[in-house]
Amino acid sequence: MSTSELNNLEATEKQTAAIAELLIICARIHFDDSARRKREALLQKEIDWQQLIETASCNGVASLLYCNLKDSSNVPPDIIYHLKKKFFDNLKKNTIQTRELNQVLESLARSQIEAIPFKGAVLAISVYGSLSLREYGDLDLLIKEADFIPAKNILIERGYRPKYTWFLNQAQEQAFLCQNGEYSLISQDGAIDIDLHTRLISGYLFTLAANLDYFWTRLQKISILGRQTDTFQLEDNLIYLCIHGTKSFWERIIWICDVAELINLHQNLDWQYLLAKSQSLGCRRMLLLGCCLARDLLSAKLPEQIAEHIDRESQLKALVNTVNQKLQGKRNYPRVDQYTLDSYWFYIRAMERWQDRWTYSWQSLITRMLAPLYKIFIPRDLDRKFIALPRHWDVLYYLVKPIRVIAQLFNSKITNNETINSENVRE
Repeated sequence: MSTSELNNLEATEKQTAAIAELLIICARIHFDDSARRKREALLQKEIDWQQLIETASCNGVASLLYCNLKDSSNVPPDIIYHLKKKFFDNLKKNTIQTRELNQVLESLARSQIEAIPFKGAVLAISVYGSLSLREYGDLDLLIKEADFIPAKNILIERGYRPKYTWFLNQAQEQAFLCQNGEYSLISQDGAIDIDLHTRLISGYLFTLAANLDYFWTRLQKISILGRQTDTFQLEDNLIYLCIHGTKSFWERIIWICDVAELINLHQNLDWQYLLAKSQSLGCRRMLLLGCCLARDLLSAKLPEQIAEHIDRESQLKALVNTVNQKLQGKRNYPRVDQYTLDSYWFYIRAMERWQDRWTYSWQSLITRMLAPLYKIFIPRDLDRKFIALPRHWDVLYYLVKPIRVIAQLFNSKITNNETINSENVRE
C-alpha cells in the first residue's frame, strides 16, 4: 500500500471515529454544558455531513442528533434542515405505527388474546417521553405460544401477510416458531412490520438458557396514546434490554441509549433485585456490560455498588473494547447474521455459566455444519412457481429446490453461451 493510500485510510478512520464520538455525545435526552462543550470541540473538525447523517440513521439516533445539533452555529443550515425533516418523518411514522399498535391490541383483546408490547413505542413513551425521539422499525408483541395461530389469523384479517413465505403448511410455521420464538408479518403496503414473540430470547445464532416467562407475572400499566396496556416492570425491562443488546453486539448506539435513559430516568431501580435475578438467569455479566457501556459512553448515573461489580468483572474490559471498536468503525466483526470466530468469542465471554457456554458451542458447531444444507434444501416461493404440487405432496419441495437451482444454472449457462456466439457472429 502506497503512502498516499495509507494517509487516506488513516484520514477515513479518523473521520469515522470523530463521527462516532459526535453521535455518542448527541445520543441523549438531557444535553448539559459538558456535552455541549464536547460537541462544539468536535464540530470544529472537518465533518463528512452525509456520512454523519447516514451513520446516525443506521444507529437509530438521527432524531436525537437533530435535537442536540439544532442550536449549534457550527452546523450548516442545510444539514439542520435535512435532520429536521428526518425528525418529523420519524414522528409521523411512529405515530402511525403506534395507532396501529393500539388497534392490533384491541383486536387481540376482543379475542381474549394477551399481548404485551415492548421495545419501540413502549420505550419511546416510558423512557424517552415522546414518540419523536426513539426511532424504531417494527412493533414487537409478546404472546403465549398457544395463542400464536389465532393471533396470526387476526393479523392476516387486518391485511398483514407473513414476511417469510417459504413455509409449506401450518405445521412448519409452528415448528419454526417453536425453534426461533419469533414470527414476522408485514402490512400489505410494507409500511408496518409486526413481530410476534413467544420467547424473549429468540433466534438461532444466540443461545442462553435464561427463561424470561416470569415476565408475565410482573407487569405494569402504561398509557400508549391514551390506551392502557401492560408492559414489563422496569427492572425486568432493563434485564431484557441488556440481553438483547449483547445478543446483537451492541452495534447500534440507540440500544445503549435505551439503557442509559432508563437508568437516568428511574433512579429508584431495585438494584439488589437486578443483581440477584440476573445471576439466577445467567445474564448478570450481560446486565453489567449494558450498564458499563451506558455509564462510559452516555454518562448514565450508576449506584456505587454497581460500579464496584463492573470493576470486578474481568471479562467486561474485552467486551467493552470490542463494542467501542465496532462503533468507531475500527472493525466490522462480530456480525449478528454470521457465524464467525469473533462472534463466538464475544458470546462466550458474555456468558458466565459453563452450561450456557457448552450449549452454545455445540449449537454453533452443529448449525455451522448444517447451514449450507439448510440453504440448499429449504423450499421457497420460487419452488412453488417452478412446479405446482398437490398439497399433500408438499414434502417433495425439499427435493424440488436443488433441481430448480441446477436447472437455473444450466439455463443461465446456455443463455451466456448463446450471447457469446451471437457476439462472435456479429464480429
